[in-house]
Amino acid sequence: MIKRNLIKLRESLKKYIEYISYSEFYFPDKPLSYVLIPDGYTGLIIQNVPFSEFKLNKRGYVRPERCFILGQTKRAILANYYSGCRYFVKFKPWGAHYFLSAPMNIFAERAVGLEKALGSYGEKMGELVLKAMDKDNAAVILQDILEKRIAYNIASKKIDDDENIIETVKKIIESKNLTRVVEILETSYYGKRHLNRKFNTIIGLNPKTFIKIVRLHKCLEKIRLGKVVQQEILLKEFGYYDRSHMMREFKDTLRLTPNSYLEEMYKLSAKVIFK
Repeated sequence: MIKRNLIKLRESLKKYIEYISYSEFYFPDKPLSYVLIPDGYTGLIIQNVPFSEFKLNKRGYVRPERCFILGQTKRAILANYYSGCRYFVKFKPWGAHYFLSAPMNIFAERAVGLEKALGSYGEKMGELVLKAMDKDNAAVILQDILEKRIAYNIASKKIDDDENIIETVKKIIESKNLTRVVEILETSYYGKRHLNRKFNTIIGLNPKTFIKIVRLHKCLEKIRLGKVVQQEILLKEFGYYDRSHMMREFKDTLRLTPNSYLEEMYKLSAKVIFK
């Protein structure tokens, strides 16, 4: 069973963070095995104990430290969750760069301990949140830290601050049928090579991969909300060339068919309690 609460996000953080949640996982006998779908976002996880493990590559599962950054992934990864509680910060695609002040491609396909990512600052951050008197106090401390560090990085120009890239990313997210990099070059200040470099630094993925992931994620959201797979509608709405093209992207990125994905969502929804 999972109990999940969304934490009210401060206005000052909404530009950089999608949401912050607090969750309690209770799987004492057998872990919850789950497929994590790439969605174009980077996560910051603070756990009371290291109860999560991820299969990031063919070498098997890794169990990160209590506090870690889960970087962008190009393909779905397998996760096992045991018992514990965690705070989860889901950054907007560009948001983690403003917090970490580092090229985001170094976090791609990895779970990096917060101490390794931020040094003693990262270690202290985790301790402050976990030692808080209660969940509300922890949420205040967490948002204080996020707010101050992002403001400091922007003021001291420690990050590659680029509003044009942010607007380009927003355009990709908001468009249903944007499928090619050439379509964003028309409104970008950059050539293709420079745009690739900017995306890798600020987002952690190149534009082509990011577009592919965002489109697939929208397609999955349509399936989840509709609770049915209507392939002809998906093909038309999301710009896939044909059925084989869509199925190939599903299997390549998710290792699942559309129907298998829907089954996974049903299984998970039966175990999650939202408050």
